[in-house]
Amino acid sequence: MNLVNSIKLHIKSKKITNIILSGGKSPLALYSKLFSLDLDWDNINLFLLDERLVSLKSKNSNFNNINKILVKNNLNNKLKPLSLNYLIENNILKHRKSFNKGLTICILGMGDDGHFASIFSKSKNFLKLIDLKSKPTYVKISKIGKPNVKRLTMNLSMIMMSTKIYLLLNNKVKYLTFLKAIKTKNYLEFPIYYLIKKAKKKTKVFYKSKELKLKII
Repeated sequence: MNLVNSIKLHIKSKKITNIILSGGKSPLALYSKLFSLDLDWDNINLFLLDERLVSLKSKNSNFNNINKILVKNNLNNKLKPLSLNYLIENNILKHRKSFNKGLTICILGMGDDGHFASIFSKSKNFLKLIDLKSKPTYVKISKIGKPNVKRLTMNLSMIMMSTKIYLLLNNKVKYLTFLKAIKTKNYLEFPIYYLIKKAKKKTKVFYKSKELKLKII
């Protein structure tokens, strides 16, 4: 089953669906197909997984890039920008309550270096970000990555509130990095391995829309 149909079936299995959207380039082609589907969008809530703290008009803004696709499909105002306001406990609590209702799908991309969301192995607070004993929350990240900017990201505890996780690998470099991460099992170098290890049962991995089998893990 291809990626779009797999997600479509999961969405239709529940009345209320939450979709957590990763930024970056990897998922944009999927979003174009997903947002064009004839679904009950009134019962679908969209959330940003992470954001670069740049102008909302910037080409590097995850919100800007995703919202353009939503607008093209007449889904205006379905997604709210992610800002420092989401470091306020009451706003985070609203997200947690939503994720506990219905189905929560997380669509993840992965960087060439094996990071996901804005969780980089070289972040100063990396170990805290992946600590599953931490309360599900958003965390502000110091300048890192490409582009080298400050960021906001869900921590792993919050990502793990998802019912289903779809990891997208859209080129050969990322595919080979993923295989290396699984082989070496070195989560200190490849954060994606830690996510797969902890969320294997709820995770599907796709390379160019073809599902990979996770027997090797």
